[in-house]
Amino acid sequence: MYYVATALIGFCTVVVFFCFPETFYPRDPDHLLHRSYAEDGTAEPGRQEPDVIPPKKTYIQSLALFSGIHTKESMLRMFLRPLGLIIIPPVLWAALVMSVTIGFLVAVTSNLAPAFQEYYGMTPWQCGLCNISAVIGSLLGIWVGGTFSDKVADYFTKRNGGIREPEMRLPAMAVSLVTGPLALVFYGVGVNNHIHWMLPTVGLGLCMTFELTSLT
Repeated sequence: MYYVATALIGFCTVVVFFCFPETFYPRDPDHLLHRSYAEDGTAEPGRQEPDVIPPKKTYIQSLALFSGIHTKESMLRMFLRPLGLIIIPPVLWAALVMSVTIGFLVAVTSNLAPAFQEYYGMTPWQCGLCNISAVIGSLLGIWVGGTFSDKVADYFTKRNGGIREPEMRLPAMAVSLVTGPLALVFYGVGVNNHIHWMLPTVGLGLCMTFELTSLT
């Protein structure tokens, strides 16, 4: 599966390189703007308009690996900036959630084939069929983290007089607080005690629901 993932990542890298345009737009405040003038020749205060618009690059030019230096900041400052950004609560929360969910998912999926073959006597294709639960769990997680989360946020927005706040999505994330621990208990206890294979399989599906719900 890792060879397949490597091939897919390599393909996506090629697609990104050739199909995703550079969105950086150079702006020089000393030369790019000038005052707008009224019909009588007097300057209109507070109004500025573009003076020089950089020419649009061709497709071949947009593929250049180096397009110049677009910052005056030092390398040290740019290197240290992510270390400061990680302590911002939303960024720290997203990083912790991403690391925990992907870590649990990798641990479960890496253990699935040998555990099911040893304790349940399954063949490789039977182990593969058990991953259907992951597909079902993913679809449920997409719905909970998307449509359901939007409906919950819309409900609290209406109660708040039409003002949307970030914390209004927290009630929808409560689903992941249940599915996450439950998934790990189902899978771990089921395999460890040789309970029917259906229990760890359901745990695998709930693990995917937990990941997609918490990330979205």
